[in-house]
Amino acid sequence: MSHSVEDIKSDVKTLAAEVRQFLAATADAAGDKVEEGRKRLERALDTALSEGKHAADTACENSKLGARAASDAVRAHPLEAIGIALGLGAILVLSARWCATHRD
Repeated sequence: MSHSVEDIKSDVKTLAAEVRQFLAATADAAGDKVEEGRKRLERALDTALSEGKHAADTACENSKLGARAASDAVRAHPLEAIGIALGLGAILVLSARWCATHRD
């Protein structure tokens, strides 16, 4: 159940639009409890959108920093990086072969 960032953004925008439509549709509803509920829902939506944007921005920045750090490490230690890549590749190939020959 993998979703791309664009899918998630689209889903959040759709949800926000539906909540705003609900708020507009209930604008004429009478009662203090209904009005208080509408205000709480609107505040919660605004908070969720703001915090979601902040979390997405933070995750994006952290992934860029991680990629930059990995790139710097590979450039600083190219032979070790090649050795690690070869070792992981060998492990994957051996695992795949073992799984293929030991099926039930």
